[in-house]
Amino acid sequence: MSRAIAPPTSTHFGGFRGRTQTLGAWLAGIRWILLRWSDVWAIAVKHRMEPALREAVMIAVADVNACRFCSYAHQTHALHLGLSAGDVALIAAGSPALGDARLAAATAYARARAEVGFAPVAAEEREPLVGVLGARETDDVEVVARLMHAANMAANAMDALPARMRGQAPAGSRLGDDLVLGAFALAAIVALTPVF
Repeated sequence: MSRAIAPPTSTHFGGFRGRTQTLGAWLAGIRWILLRWSDVWAIAVKHRMEPALREAVMIAVADVNACRFCSYAHQTHALHLGLSAGDVALIAAGSPALGDARLAAATAYARARAEVGFAPVAAEEREPLVGVLGARETDDVEVVARLMHAANMAANAMDALPARMRGQAPAGSRLGDDLVLGAFALAAIVALTPVF
């Protein structure tokens, strides 16, 4: 049985603040992603989605989930892709003041989806983004947001382990889940670092 995502937690002196998720809920998210693997491939490898837009969506989701590793990596990558430091800061802050309507709509949608843990969405909730990006690219925003969410949950589980060792176990997390997801995150970091 999977549980809802735990909200970000904080401790004094900059302790762990990320959102966590049970292994069961994380695996359900991975299953959703694997069922759309051809879309993931088209977005990531064939650049069906503009890379700067993809990174903006990732920054927005990482901010909602308070994933410090993913936030740093994707903000840095967004700058290399040509997004301005001002736009990156606005995206990370969840500001609606972005001058680019596509970035504003996509990041607002991704942020809203992440905040509710990707609960089922009604068609009318997608309409504003479909009006700006079209149906295909709206679907791509959903795929990227869910992929980033899964990465955030694994990285946050890895990041939660030191807090747990200090006796500050994050609310809603379980040691076994954190160990498995943290191991996955560490393996992914080691495997993907040479690629970037």
